[in-house]
Amino acid sequence: MFGWGEAGKRHPLNSVHQPGERPSREQAARRNAPHRRSARPAQVVEIEGYSVTLLRKPIRNAYLRIKGPDGHLEISAPLKMPSAEIAALVSRRRAWIDMWRARYNTNLLQGKSIDTQHWSEERKKAAREVLDERLARLLPHWALIIGKRPTAIRYRLMSSRWGSCTVNTGIIRLNLVLGELDEDLTELIIVHEMTHLWVSGHGKEFRERMQAYLPDWQERRHRLDEHQLF
Repeated sequence: MFGWGEAGKRHPLNSVHQPGERPSREQAARRNAPHRRSARPAQVVEIEGYSVTLLRKPIRNAYLRIKGPDGHLEISAPLKMPSAEIAALVSRRRAWIDMWRARYNTNLLQGKSIDTQHWSEERKKAAREVLDERLARLLPHWALIIGKRPTAIRYRLMSSRWGSCTVNTGIIRLNLVLGELDEDLTELIIVHEMTHLWVSGHGKEFRERMQAYLPDWQERRHRLDEHQLF
């Protein structure tokens, strides 16, 4: 906290120094520390007729997500982004929102929405055993074809992705849910993440490699997308 002293000079109210006195290291560090912007509490607001959970964060761009199993909208937006711009984002994505919410409803009726929050230890153990057995066969096969091998593969329950790859460490993470789906969908994610050991993004080179490795990868992806995680 700062106030204005004599002759318009600014000084910290809780740390006044006598003439010629040098501030302590702690005081100097506190004075020079950058101002940190913090996220604001979540708000539930109505935007363009939708109920939206709005999260204000110290970020540059806004992100819109659909959260299962009910297809609830969540938006992460910069701290100072005008409400009108957020509403415009929702308006532009209306067709996409309605399409995915309809898909969520269909998947819920068909039992394809998957709860990742409430798994027993027995269920986790069974999924790990399935994935261990699949990887024992799939990993050596694809390591020869792709020409790269992960340094480690780890399992975890994830509510927003099927897998991930940390390129600089070579570690791949697979969603435990894959142990309950068809093996060819597990294979899709393994190939996808191992391809990231060559290419970090999802651009032209990534798609060309996927097409060469798995010609039906997009059809498999569509089948995988029928399952909604929450």
